[in-house]
Amino acid sequence: MDTATAALTWLAQPDGDVELFAVNKDQTGIAYAWNDEGYSRISVIERNEGKKQDIDLPFLGRVTSLMFTPDQSALIMAVSGFRGPSQILRITLKDGAHEVLCKDVQNLTQGDTVEPVIEHFPSFDGAAVPAFVFTPLMAAPAGGYPIFVVVHGGPESQYAAHWRSDVQYLVRRGWLVVAPNVRGSTGYGRVMVLAAITEHPQDWCVAVNFYGIVDFNTLMATTGPWRRALRVVEYGDPDTADGRALLAEISPFRKVDNIKTPLFLAHGGDDPRVPPSESELIFAALRGRGHDCELVRIDHEGHGFARLPNRERVFSAMMRFIETRTRAV
Repeated sequence: MDTATAALTWLAQPDGDVELFAVNKDQTGIAYAWNDEGYSRISVIERNEGKKQDIDLPFLGRVTSLMFTPDQSALIMAVSGFRGPSQILRITLKDGAHEVLCKDVQNLTQGDTVEPVIEHFPSFDGAAVPAFVFTPLMAAPAGGYPIFVVVHGGPESQYAAHWRSDVQYLVRRGWLVVAPNVRGSTGYGRVMVLAAITEHPQDWCVAVNFYGIVDFNTLMATTGPWRRALRVVEYGDPDTADGRALLAEISPFRKVDNIKTPLFLAHGGDDPRVPPSESELIFAALRGRGHDCELVRIDHEGHGFARLPNRERVFSAMMRFIETRTRAV
């Protein structure tokens, strides 16, 4: 932008969101990372001549930080991928040679993990919805692979290239894992677990809900004031009659009678975003009806499970729940 006239000159217009950029020391080069269906593509522009150089990553992944080296000859970046934890790389601009500066310890080898493929399926109006599909290395059984659908939260987040040990574990157990980027996902154009099993109860054998919203009106009354201000804009205002009615209409709790599938719930006891009372509400309602339901509440965890012993407890309980209930399906 010319600050005197406010005139704009486009330097790059890639096909996806530009998520990161860096300018070199003498202001002559710009590196940027853009989102290509959940993977990062890297390019460097020479500002004066307008030349563009594409930089290849040594593996498919998503760049989460980006900068030039002081001598401007290389880029330093953190890159995450589906097949291992994040690494810090140095990539030379002249020849694209890469060096791993730092990476985490990984117990699984490349032969123990799988890279997903991106498939697309049509939505109700013809829009193509992308999904990452992780296929087990073992041969499919006679009836085909059992399918585990991982739907991200937010709901505006995006499922992108990042390390998920739970997903790779499921694939190693013989599950075909599908991770869609539903309508409303960042980087694209909303179906969460409780919405899926109340709106389309016939489609699912078992469900797992981590710290999800059950009733939007109770959420607005109990979440932190900082988050309430953000969600009023996105969901609706419970202080108005129309807002309360809309929030009630879209709340899975109001359709709890529709739930047919066994349901596993896990929630952090100190969650400041979605209070644990949300999971307790649906758990009490289902147990009162004699429905197959289990709730694991983890004290001293927030919106997620950060401590390793807690992650082991949650995911072990989850796998026992889903595998005992799908064994005969």
